[in-house]
Amino acid sequence: MKFFDIPATVENVLAAFEENVLGRNPDIMAFVSLLNSFDSSVSIALDASWGAGKTFFVKQTKLVLDCFNPNIKVIDTSASDRVKKVVKTLSKTEPELQPFVTVYYDAWINDNDADPILSLVYSILKCADSDFSFTDGQDILSAVTNIADALSGMPITTVLSSLKGKDLLESIRNKKAFDTLVTEFLSSLLPERGERLVVFVDELDRCNPDYAVKFLERIKHYFCDERITFVFSVNMGELQHSIQHHYGNNFDACRYLDRFFDLRLDLPPANYNKYFDTIGLNHDRYFYDQVCQAVVNTYNFSLRETAKFFRLAKTAAYESARSVGYSFDRANDLFLQYILPVMIGGKLNNHAKYTAFINGFDGSMLFDFHEKNIELVNRICSRYIPEDANRNPVVTSLEFIEQFYDAVFVEQYTNKHIVELYEMDIYKEHRSRFIRISNALSGLADYEI
Repeated sequence: MKFFDIPATVENVLAAFEENVLGRNPDIMAFVSLLNSFDSSVSIALDASWGAGKTFFVKQTKLVLDCFNPNIKVIDTSASDRVKKVVKTLSKTEPELQPFVTVYYDAWINDNDADPILSLVYSILKCADSDFSFTDGQDILSAVTNIADALSGMPITTVLSSLKGKDLLESIRNKKAFDTLVTEFLSSLLPERGERLVVFVDELDRCNPDYAVKFLERIKHYFCDERITFVFSVNMGELQHSIQHHYGNNFDACRYLDRFFDLRLDLPPANYNKYFDTIGLNHDRYFYDQVCQAVVNTYNFSLRETAKFFRLAKTAAYESARSVGYSFDRANDLFLQYILPVMIGGKLNNHAKYTAFINGFDGSMLFDFHEKNIELVNRICSRYIPEDANRNPVVTSLEFIEQFYDAVFVEQYTNKHIVELYEMDIYKEHRSRFIRISNALSGLADYEI
């Protein structure tokens, strides 16, 4: 079974940038220009729902900044050339960027740490210093003392001997104020590597609420150096819920977060037509593909949800749905062309409503889709609704869909074995067959597609 939601590895991020899969390359370059314009400490919230592509966006931004910093080498020369080639097609000339040192920090991975500052400093050091590495078998104390060494300027042997059995953060604080230490750390880090540090903080909205609050407070207090830009890629709604979970439901989380973010930006929308084409869904001559696209739009699926939906829709009965003609089983034809993708999408969107749907209690999932996509549904249903002497449909498409739903999912077939719906015969077995197909457990499923 093919998965369309690919991980944000360096190669995948680079390939997506080259192919402009989401149509966001101009937005990435605009964001790069924004970052290049700052000359003071700035904190940016890049807001979007979960699964909207925030991680790819910030990693592609980071990739561009890295490729235009001659002082660091984080990707090979060929990759750098590929990035610059794409940039040149967007701006005709190479942009004049100050050298940036960039760090990607996954807050969710680190939310078990006792103090966010140490894991952040570790990430900065590891990402920004190509000579920094850990040997196999090195224990956590030795790893942390490397960070202490970089921060304090003390020889590593001195750090090791002085910190055995002690609290590292407390030891550092006893030497000098931690904010001063951070300033000195940046002063030793940046001159040979770049002029500004950009820290991309991802997944903070998924963290334990206590950790999220502590992270924001620590950043606000200790990392206020004019050479630092923080970019938080977050779902602001979820982050506000985390803040309220920490301080109470009546707490004004929105105003609280304004303390930390100088700018709030919405992630630019993806070009879904380009994305559909990339995953093989942009074939307008097939009703199945058109309904799939309409399902994505109707439920306002995120990119991650779209990938999950299309994986299921393509596995369930893709080739069969595309090759539907006027077969003997016209109920099956209508189901494959139209009802199937609506059921799959509806299940992802609202499982409780889907359960009521297949049990004959609530057909609104199908009827609401009809209301939002009347033209498409009319074109599909015209193949199944007979016309009167004046060549007018004998029923509306909505009436026809309601009758079809009742015949398949509501009718109990206790005193009959068939429902004749105009030129279509519907049997009791259709219900179980359709449910199996929608779950990709029928003979029509293709797990290799």
